[in-house]
Amino acid sequence: MRNKLYNVHFISELYRRTPWFFQNLMFTSYGILKAVNYFSPSVKEKIAYLEKSQWMTTDEIKEIQIKKLKNLITHAYKNVPYYHRVFKEKNLRPEDIKSFDDLEKIPLLTKEIVAKEFDELVAKNSKDFSPRVYHTGGTTGKPLKFLMDKDMLQWREAEKYRYWRWHGYKFRDKMAILRGRVIVPEKRETKKPWRFDFTQNFLYLSSYHLNENMMDRYIELLKRWKPKYLQAYPSAGYILARHLLKKGETIKLKNVFTSSETLLPHFRKTMEEAFDCEVFDHYGHGEAGTWVSGECEGHSHHLSSEISYLEIFKNGEVLPEGEKGEIIDTCLTNYSMPFIRYKIGDIGSLSGEHCACGRGLPVIEHIEGRIEDYIVTPEGEWIPPPALTLTYEFILKIKQCQFVQESKDKVAIKIVKDEGYTEKDSKEFLKALRSTLGPKINIKFEFVDEIPLTKTGKFRFVISEIEN
Repeated sequence: MRNKLYNVHFISELYRRTPWFFQNLMFTSYGILKAVNYFSPSVKEKIAYLEKSQWMTTDEIKEIQIKKLKNLITHAYKNVPYYHRVFKEKNLRPEDIKSFDDLEKIPLLTKEIVAKEFDELVAKNSKDFSPRVYHTGGTTGKPLKFLMDKDMLQWREAEKYRYWRWHGYKFRDKMAILRGRVIVPEKRETKKPWRFDFTQNFLYLSSYHLNENMMDRYIELLKRWKPKYLQAYPSAGYILARHLLKKGETIKLKNVFTSSETLLPHFRKTMEEAFDCEVFDHYGHGEAGTWVSGECEGHSHHLSSEISYLEIFKNGEVLPEGEKGEIIDTCLTNYSMPFIRYKIGDIGSLSGEHCACGRGLPVIEHIEGRIEDYIVTPEGEWIPPPALTLTYEFILKIKQCQFVQESKDKVAIKIVKDEGYTEKDSKEFLKALRSTLGPKINIKFEFVDEIPLTKTGKFRFVISEIEN
């Protein structure tokens, strides 16, 4: 372990000491690997398949899902110790799972079970699937280790390109990326916190250096380089867009792609105004399963059913279409470490309506973030992040704020003031909060210079310190 840590430190230090020009070459070399993968026969075949399957009927897609589900269940029973034990305990055999309704006979899989039963969840023949070890970012303080097959990783890549293609993307179209990639250490002073990947034609901007001086430089760089697309964390894209509008300027893009955080309504509105284009969001999670469930032209989130099956769960039962609950995901294409009926921790619902775009892929509605992102009032009401944004989005003298629920009757709100913020703004904000959170909860304001990001560069709008 010490040698492994030493190697990581050595590589990090080597990168830090490498001149800026050669760091660009390192990003470009990574782009070469991505290009080789993109043009590989296996990925190209998967992209072609997904381009065709999206236009299948809902019933045809369900037939694909049930066939993949049966194959996965049989594999899990034969090769995964954890699932073999669970099936024996429940007096089940693979042939008992004949439909999606039968899937309810299998207990839910949680993060706690994955962490505790890791070795037992790894298939005995896992090496046959050339898996790689991955970790979640640990946004809620609980990183998770898991395996993903080489084939599964290729499906994820193919899904991503299908989603981008919905909005006109072609390989090597210019794209700026403002996400959690650590380009330079967060606190390190630098004149150029950006890097180019000349293979994919990507410009990586550091989301850890979004101060006013650096954002001015980002804006000038974007004007000169003229990207077609921006891919961003919603919070990072919003901060840059807000700064751009404050300067009385806009930058014309074809589209903005957001992911990995909840796209709050005012985030979307501000980015669409600043970049003079539509914002398209996609939903997914890092564990094996749903990856790109992107918005189509009509802004419906389409589930990539070719690799995932979703259920909506609440109070011990699966809910019908249209009802909101916790999202349960079964990955249909990962065999080295199957995730069957996995509790993601997110809230949403499945629509029973067909999208006007004509795709047969189901639509996910009301995606309201993780359970940990809710405020719970003393009366027992759960307030999702989008409802909280309505309390302050019209107070233009607040740069940024974060809700921290310390107990069921206490919420602290960290506020980064903008120029001209006064006591009147505090009173207006408090009044709006009272109408949303109710009269019984204690609300206190904490004025700060900045709100730290997570280790993966994400902004957490809500932090809950209570047991939900």
